[in-house]
Amino acid sequence: MLDKFCSTCTCNLPKVLSISDTIVFLTDAESITALSFHAQLCSWILEYALSKKLPLRGAISYGEFTESDNIMLGPAIDEAAAWHESTDWIGVILTPSAKMYVRNEKIPYIIDNYDNIPFKKANKTLKHCVDWSFRIEDGLYDIFLEKGPHMPEVAPKYLNTLEFLKWRYKRDNASEIKTNTAAR
Repeated sequence: MLDKFCSTCTCNLPKVLSISDTIVFLTDAESITALSFHAQLCSWILEYALSKKLPLRGAISYGEFTESDNIMLGPAIDEAAAWHESTDWIGVILTPSAKMYVRNEKIPYIIDNYDNIPFKKANKTLKHCVDWSFRIEDGLYDIFLEKGPHMPEVAPKYLNTLEFLKWRYKRDNASEIKTNTAAR
């Protein structure tokens, strides 16, 4: 299935590694190309996995790493792992390295600037995340209900995800209204 998604990619196919509940995609490409590809891949995976009732979260980093078999080492790996653990939602964020390597280049369309990324500890500086959607009408509440009981340690992950999707829906509808008004 990954091959089908990657058929339009301009970079090499990512190497996919899995250890326990961790999935890692490694791509050897320039920063903006790798970032754009990983964001598109993560957007697709978030939607697909959720349709299979598998909520995921993650982080995209950029930098040096070494891998052999299922062993991964390096600053990019450590950074992605740490930032992945810091969020409290279903979604994927850009780590500081990903943002810094992009610098002033145009951020790919698949990246959102979301001011309310939910972190377990206060963090007001990281605001870039992968743009993805899942229609609430498509059974999202039922998927979340099946994941219960919703204890205080777990429930915010689902509630924060719903807030992101509501924000995204409002944003998309507002831009659609502006487009329709401008076209008259």
